[in-house]
Amino acid sequence: MFIISAEVKLHYAATDVPRAFKIPGGSAGMWLICILAYLGVGITIIISFIPSIDIPNDKKLTYILFESIGTVIFFVIPLVIFKFKKNHGKKWS
Repeated sequence: MFIISAEVKLHYAATDVPRAFKIPGGSAGMWLICILAYLGVGITIIISFIPSIDIPNDKKLTYILFESIGTVIFFVIPLVIFKFKKNHGKKWS
């Protein structure tokens, strides 16, 4: 999700930087692809919370808690790294 957000930010913050690839359709194409990517990631996360039929009924809450905690941890780790990183990168000129 951070990569998708970075694409939108860089599209507007650094318009003159040469890219390795271009998304067809200009800004509209970029927004369409980013929205579809966000939907895909969101649907994948939601579906991951649906327990498999192989999991016994008394273990389904444990499964959902495990998935929830894992999702939060792996979403927060990049934010913590970014917060405590000394150099946040060069500013675009």
